[in-house]
Amino acid sequence: MAVLYYQKSVDRDAVIAGFYPFTTPEKITGLVIGNDLDALLSASLLKTIYGWDIVGIYDYTTLWYSADIPDFSEKLIAGNFLAVDLDIYHPEIPSIGHHVLELTNHENLPGHRLALNPNLIRGISQQNFRHKYPLGMIHFLLWVFNIEFSELIAQMLFWLADSAYINAQAHRFRDNVSDWLINFMPMETLINTFSSLDSIAYEQELQNVLISQLKKIPICRPSGQVRSRHLRMTGYQCQWSDPVKYYSEICSVLELIIEITGWKPIKIPVNFEKIEGVRRRLPISDVFKKDATLAEFLKNQAVFSYVFLFSKVICVTNQVDLNLD
Repeated sequence: MAVLYYQKSVDRDAVIAGFYPFTTPEKITGLVIGNDLDALLSASLLKTIYGWDIVGIYDYTTLWYSADIPDFSEKLIAGNFLAVDLDIYHPEIPSIGHHVLELTNHENLPGHRLALNPNLIRGISQQNFRHKYPLGMIHFLLWVFNIEFSELIAQMLFWLADSAYINAQAHRFRDNVSDWLINFMPMETLINTFSSLDSIAYEQELQNVLISQLKKIPICRPSGQVRSRHLRMTGYQCQWSDPVKYYSEICSVLELIIEITGWKPIKIPVNFEKIEGVRRRLPISDVFKKDATLAEFLKNQAVFSYVFLFSKVICVTNQVDLNLD
């Protein structure tokens, strides 16, 4: 059963007490993170609180891991690494993610036994997809650890993650963002800045104060289909495909995060090995061609991770061979 599954909890202490990486941080020896700005922010915050460094990066196709950890697979399966800004489907791998993971309410999905996910806590499935969590992983973690922030550039950096400021605009999901901020994870700073996000003045200031700095880092580029309401801005999520090729640029993003937040520097591997998986995008109807339930499909397909990207589409990754002998 996932952490606080369907408890609809707004109690930070209950979230922390229910997730063993937070209650016994000595069991965690490193972080496996996603491959964008939100993941780097989330990892940097956890480094500051618990001292964990990055040991791997997963882009939902390839799992890159430190070449200096020869027993990486064994430690991963033993639950010694925490997956951050990722939804991993494995009963022994703790993960913090924020995608929709259920087709229907209260499904029996054993691979999410150690999952911390706001949708699973609040009871959001594919059936009520329009109410899904609309913010970044960093916002959830800031709420969990009750961290407020007053500096303008820090506020902008957090709202930029996962294009959350765009989701908070009227042409996107403003009502849903408001609902999550007020009724699930109230934070004074987020609520106070929420009202200004849907304005041309905010977008212009975002360009001048923050994006002007991100533009200097090649992986932080304008890309993607989601556009802001007023200046039609896109991207700047600092996403990369190969941590070896883009190592110096990833480090530049981390340095900027440290400069803006004052958080502790986080280590990232210099040398990587990798495990290739196979990622497929399928209509949800394909899940039931041979299997009666989502759980059966995930088991029979040996799915390592999956997300419902849209209300009628599932994206799955399998053939991730963790047997590195």
